[in-house]
Amino acid sequence: MQQKGEVRRDNKIVVIGLLVIFVIALIVMNFGRFTGSVTKEKPTTIVTVDPDRISAGENINVDVIPGVNGAYKEYYICNTYNDICIARPRFFCNQFKCLKPVSDSYKSWAGWESGVYYVKVFDYGSNEYVKVYFTIE
Repeated sequence: MQQKGEVRRDNKIVVIGLLVIFVIALIVMNFGRFTGSVTKEKPTTIVTVDPDRISAGENINVDVIPGVNGAYKEYYICNTYNDICIARPRFFCNQFKCLKPVSDSYKSWAGWESGVYYVKVFDYGSNEYVKVYFTIE
């Protein structure tokens, strides 16, 4: 015959065991949430230029859809031949970073040599520049 103290001790062990299993199950089920915030890629800034082929002295249209953390209000136009940025125009944003889609039209200089150029915009979500290429014929 069991004594009263032994039954209570067995119940305590069962209850503690169930609690441990419950806590472990919660941790395992939510593990993706804990690590996912570090490893998930956040949407980055999207930059497009139109047209992608122009003659020197023509306009190029730059459109930016900022990522979740925004994009810097200035963009750079650079030559791929020597990686020198030859222009630094600005978008019309209310602050130092753009949080809503913006567009700008930039007139290239007549003296620009033919070749491949790129527009780069800093993305605050990835802490990197997003580049898009165009050609001057």
